[in-house]
Amino acid sequence: MTIVAGAPAAAVGAVPPRSASARSGGALRRVAVRLLAAGLWMAVIKVLAWWLYKLPVVQLLGTTSVGFVTAAALFGWEGVIAATAVHLVYLARVQGLDGVYPWASTASYVLNSVLAWLAFRYPPRVGRGFPNLRSLGWYALAAGIGGVISPIVISTTGHEGNVLAAIAIWSRSTIVTLLVFAPALLVLGDRCLRRLMAPIPGEVPVRPPKRVALVRQGIGGEALEVVGVATREEHFGRVTAVGLLIVVAVTALRLSLPGEWTHATG
Repeated sequence: MTIVAGAPAAAVGAVPPRSASARSGGALRRVAVRLLAAGLWMAVIKVLAWWLYKLPVVQLLGTTSVGFVTAAALFGWEGVIAATAVHLVYLARVQGLDGVYPWASTASYVLNSVLAWLAFRYPPRVGRGFPNLRSLGWYALAAGIGGVISPIVISTTGHEGNVLAAIAIWSRSTIVTLLVFAPALLVLGDRCLRRLMAPIPGEVPVRPPKRVALVRQGIGGEALEVVGVATREEHFGRVTAVGLLIVVAVTALRLSLPGEWTHATG
C-alpha cells in the first residue's frame, strides 16, 4: 500500500466504498433469498394442511390465510409475491384457474397479507416477535379486517348456498386461526429466521430473560460469594402460556360437544 504524503489520517487504511453495482447485486441476492424462503414457507404450510386435512380441529383452520399472513409479515413484499405464486400453482393443480372464484379468493388473501405486512412495517415501536402489546394490537386489527373481507369475497364468489351463513362460518374460522395460530408461527419465524426476514427500520426486538447474580461482599479479604441467582422472565412468556391454556381448553370443550364439524379452509 502506498501512503501519500500529506494525506488525511482517516484516509490511510480506509476501506473503499462499494460501487453502486455491488450494492445493487447484494440487494438483488437478498430479495431472491427472501423469495425462496417465503415460497418454501408457504409450500410447507400447504403440505401440512393437506396432510392433516382429515383431523377435526384442522378442518376449522384457515390455513391459506395463515400462510399468506405469516409469509408477508416475515418476508415483506417478497412474501406476498411468493405466497401468491405458490397458491396459484396449488389451485391450478387441484381445481384449475377457470372462473372468477380462484382469482377473487386469491386477491382477498393478498389483501389480507398486505394488511399484515403494513401492520408491522409502518406503526412505530412494534415487532414481529410480539415484544409488547402494541405489536399484538396492530396485528389483531389487521387480522380482524382481513378476516372479515376475505370470507365475504370467498363466500360471494364461490358459495352456492346461504351466503350470509357461509360468511359467518368462514369469518369465525379465519379470524380465530389468525389470532391463535398465526402469532405462534410469527414468533417461531422471528426466533429462527431472523437473518432471512425482511428488514424493518426501528423494529423492536424481543429481549431475552436476564439472569442476575446476587453477590455478597467478602469480609476480611474473603472472596466474593454468589448467594443467589434471580431470573427476570419476559411478560410475553407468561401471556403465551396463558393463551396456550385457553386454546387447549376451548379445543377440549369443542371436542366434547356433539355435532358435526364445519369445514372451512380459508
